[in-house]
Amino acid sequence: MKVRTPEERFRHAFWCWLLEHAAHKLPLHAGRKPGYWRHQSAGLSVSGVGFDYVLGRTHTGLELYLQRKDAAENAAIFDGLLGQRSAIEAAFDAELEWAALPNRTGCRIRYRIEQGGWEDPGGWPVAIPATVDAMVRFSGVLTEPALACARLVLED
Repeated sequence: MKVRTPEERFRHAFWCWLLEHAAHKLPLHAGRKPGYWRHQSAGLSVSGVGFDYVLGRTHTGLELYLQRKDAAENAAIFDGLLGQRSAIEAAFDAELEWAALPNRTGCRIRYRIEQGGWEDPGGWPVAIPATVDAMVRFSGVLTEPALACARLVLED
């Protein structure tokens, strides 16, 4: 049996709690098993397009991560979403971080929540509901535009 680091044990505990809380609000990550990593992912109906919960040392967050094998496809989907940035951010009611990641294959859109990282279990009772509620809004705003952009790119 692998010996887990304190960081991995904290992350696993966080994911257990978050996934249990999220199961009552959003089916997106339903059935996922809590891991020991910094991300908890759920794909959409297009391969390589998915939503991630993110857990850092001092923060939590959300990402729409575009990680298809073809960097040009990721960039085209990202650019299609970037063209809708104002409408997406208005619907989400917050600014998002848009990262084309030119030296990598993938691209991401991220929202960072500055509380409740793995080093702060005392902050989890506030951070976990805030993170799940943000994912409900985030996925609600981004799912259809992401799928529409992916379909356009993949049909070409």
